[in-house]
Amino acid sequence: MAQRELDIIAKARVTLNDISDSPRWSTERLMNLLSEGQDLLTLNNPLLVHTQVVNTDIAITYVLPEDCVQLLSATVKGVALPLTSYEDIEKIDLEWGARTGSLITAILLDTMDHREMRPYPIVAASQIINLRYHARAATLGWDDTLEDCITPLSITTAWDEALKQYIISGAFIDYGDASSLSRAQVAQGLFKDYIAIALKLASNTFTPLVNMTTDYSNTREMGIINSARVTLNDIKVNPIYTTQRLMRILNDAQQTMCKAVPLLTENKIFNLVGGMKTYRLPDNSVKLLTANYDEVAIPIMSYEDIESIDRGWSNNVGSSVTSVLVDALNQQEIRPYPLTSGNHPLNVKYQALPIDLGWDETVNSNIETLRIASMWDEAMTNYIIFKALIDYGDADSAVRADTIRREFELALVKAMKLSKKSFAKRVLTTKYQASVKSNNRGDRYGSGNCRFGY
Repeated sequence: MAQRELDIIAKARVTLNDISDSPRWSTERLMNLLSEGQDLLTLNNPLLVHTQVVNTDIAITYVLPEDCVQLLSATVKGVALPLTSYEDIEKIDLEWGARTGSLITAILLDTMDHREMRPYPIVAASQIINLRYHARAATLGWDDTLEDCITPLSITTAWDEALKQYIISGAFIDYGDASSLSRAQVAQGLFKDYIAIALKLASNTFTPLVNMTTDYSNTREMGIINSARVTLNDIKVNPIYTTQRLMRILNDAQQTMCKAVPLLTENKIFNLVGGMKTYRLPDNSVKLLTANYDEVAIPIMSYEDIESIDRGWSNNVGSSVTSVLVDALNQQEIRPYPLTSGNHPLNVKYQALPIDLGWDETVNSNIETLRIASMWDEAMTNYIIFKALIDYGDADSAVRADTIRREFELALVKAMKLSKKSFAKRVLTTKYQASVKSNNRGDRYGSGNCRFGY
């Protein structure tokens, strides 16, 4: 069942005010927009990396699968081959087209179409080339009979918010009136913003903060929502915004912050199996933070980095793991390096997403509770106000929304600075970790005078 895909569509319908028995947009149309969004993301960013093995024969050129966007690397017997354009090879070998040899030394490509590749020089004996390429996602599709998508989403949950904004933008463009087109532009801006946040995960190294548990009997969530209602002038018997809608926005706020900054971290132990190459983190993981093997911290490296120092890395086997390899844009799949022949535990810590909040109207209570610390309540309040004003849709509300949005972004920047700078050195010491563990005040980041502890 396409639960994840339908959840994204359901959240988009809330913003579109399309929750009814006869919706304006069919599930098939919104599923097509979701598919377009994923296609756009995977076309412009190497979120999906596939492998291909080519066994050379008498053919001169070889065609990669239809989903290939760009060839990333090629190896023969563990040796990395340079990827060269036809224009560049012509500068150094005028007879390249007829050149023969015993070993392949390069892969020739058309810079405008990486699907067709040509080994250089031409070799008589068969050789195996291992390729890695940037792939484009398959079309999702929708089956009305089964009420299910034909192909599930291929990219990780870190991109769900961006995909939701793409659906909203496309749906408003469908509607076509001036107000809808204006709201489509806002959604397009948010789409780009959420892409930027997700891409930062690939380039930034965050220091994990301490996890926080929440008392399920408290009313913290309603306190934040009521604070937002005051600013929205929505304290009335029949409010403009339902509690369910504001709870959904509050959930979006927490998810957005946890994607951008490691406010929540979780641990997992993998019992390594001899010969097994890759292991998968839980679905709520965003980014791998640390790895520990035999109680010793080991580095996290990208495939590109390991290839630059060990061309035969993919076939290396050793007695102990010295690093963990990840794809920078998709860190849910990890690979120990080198591979081990025995069974050993690998402890990892990863940046995690919380369980979605919800609202149960039958008992007037929220489902699940906020997981991040109360120091971020003001930022989440601003996020609710910002999104609610966008819902309202008039020009004055849009101006106010832009002001509130900047305040939320300022709080998010402060969170990032706190994560990357304030904790960078202290988190490495046992003494610091012990002091955090014993700090039971509400301001667990060490300041009693300032929300952000500067």
